[in-house]
Amino acid sequence: MITGTSTGLGRALAEAVLEHGDRAVITARKPEQIEALVARYPDRALGLRLDITELSEVEAAVKQAMTTFGRIDVLVNNAGYGVTGGIEEVGLDLVLVESLMQF
Repeated sequence: MITGTSTGLGRALAEAVLEHGDRAVITARKPEQIEALVARYPDRALGLRLDITELSEVEAAVKQAMTTFGRIDVLVNNAGYGVTGGIEEVGLDLVLVESLMQF
């Protein structure tokens, strides 16, 4: 499962994984940006819309990945998101999203 695969490093990694013959869940906030890649590898690529700042979307993407492929062996959290500051400064919601991304 690779987040942030619409461009850059995430896109390059997704292409390399799929070209190697592996299966991949590839995600982007704008799924139309990954449609061509999914179409090129329809039996190995699952393309999902995912904004990692939305916990419900994270949960739905993980559930769909598990339903489709049975397991997630590797998670590459390439989507750019970070929390800077103490818990009391940034709020618990942001800390929970960051913590979820750690596993």
